[in-house]
Amino acid sequence: GINAEYGIQVGPGLVYLFFQTEFGKGVFVQSLTPIEENLQLLEHKIYTESWMPYWVSAFILYNEGEQVTNDAAIWSNKIHIMNPIVSSESDHLLLSWRKWYSQFYTVPDPKKNLTW
Repeated sequence: GINAEYGIQVGPGLVYLFFQTEFGKGVFVQSLTPIEENLQLLEHKIYTESWMPYWVSAFILYNEGEQVTNDAAIWSNKIHIMNPIVSSESDHLLLSWRKWYSQFYTVPDPKKNLTW
């Protein structure tokens, strides 16, 4: 199986996800680049130890892409709640991350009437 070791969010558009398999170690590099309003380019790259068979890294990368596709339905229907109720330690960590992440966004323009 694949064991996720840890991830590092470098900024709003760059993440490193480190993992371990029976075939060796690797890292996903995920980058998100704004193209225009409501359009982003999401890229996934995978780097592995040289002895990992190509088919293993290709399989892992393919499945990561499938997960993103599945998550897109959730992202397209989420609702932002300004002050959500938190009940666990992980909820508090998520709120801390959300506060940090908010520095990269501008205040919405009420004249644009975005419905997404």
